[in-house]
Amino acid sequence: MPVEFSKFAEVCGCKGFRVEEPNDLRDLLSKALSTKGPVVVDVVTSADQLPLF
Repeated sequence: MPVEFSKFAEVCGCKGFRVEEPNDLRDLLSKALSTKGPVVVDVVTSADQLPLF
């Protein structure tokens, strides 16, 4: 069972965001960076995709 780190962050008192679609990443990242206080961005990836580094 996968962990939803965004929910875990909220339980710990942080703001949590979850991204499931690549097209949503830019807007959500902008929102997360403008949020005051600690933030966790949980980005769901596919095990079949290679990382972009």
